[in-house]
Amino acid sequence: MPLQPELAAAFHRAHEERYGHADENREIELVAVRTADVTPGPDVSLQVTDRYKVEGPALVELPGATCWVPAGWHGETNDNGTWVLRR
Repeated sequence: MPLQPELAAAFHRAHEERYGHADENREIELVAVRTADVTPGPDVSLQVTDRYKVEGPALVELPGATCWVPAGWHGETNDNGTWVLRR
């Protein structure tokens, strides 16, 4: 649950939804609090340089991965560089 105003009330609502009951007079205790600093990264524009086309059965070795294409399946790289397999 994200930290927010009225954290205790939000906790009791979530507890009620999940377990079917809540004791709103009971104190809550924060046991673990995680934080994250999120900053947007740069826009990335990838160019598709490797194009693949295959009919199964075939074992295709890709950069960083291996793909098994079973019999009756075929696949090829689309314009975005995504492997699309069809049967």
